[in-house]
Amino acid sequence: KPEQLTLDDAERGELLEVINEETDRLNTFVESMVELAQIQSGQRQFRRRGVLPEEIIVAAARRAKAIKSTHKLASKIEPGLPKVSVDPRALAEAVFNLLQNSASHSPAGSTIMISAEKADGGVRFAVEDEGTGIPEDEREAVFERFHRSNGSVHGLGMGLAIVRGIVEGHGGRIWIESGKKGARLVFDLPAATDE
Repeated sequence: KPEQLTLDDAERGELLEVINEETDRLNTFVESMVELAQIQSGQRQFRRRGVLPEEIIVAAARRAKAIKSTHKLASKIEPGLPKVSVDPRALAEAVFNLLQNSASHSPAGSTIMISAEKADGGVRFAVEDEGTGIPEDEREAVFERFHRSNGSVHGLGMGLAIVRGIVEGHGGRIWIESGKKGARLVFDLPAATDE
């Protein structure tokens, strides 16, 4: 007869916590897969309106409470930026995903800078961290599903694929540069045309 395993209250609590965390992780993974499939198939409908870039950055920063507990968030927004014609929730989600990515690849206590400036007749957004950066030969691959850089255990390898889908779905383009210290994730969006 197999030996019966008994757990005390503390062990039972720890086990339930692990089960909870893994369930949340699985939920996030499934939601990300569905979202990416909808974006790639063109099924996700973006509800666009003219939005000031500052609104997008503020909404993303509000969502980033957990990131603010481990990193310093700073922003630099050029005055007088034109509006962009976007789904504000989707774009705030994209910027939030970039913040999460930067936080997971940079040391605790370091600064993550979000910026917006005029560029090429539209607006250039950037999220720059103080991590180790992303090697040039990996900069395109990080936007593919399930990609994790250098054996990273952070995340599900979906965030940047979703960000690219959102940005390109709004007529923009996204790429990675070297920042002053770490990685600089940059995307351009066209300015809203007058309705």
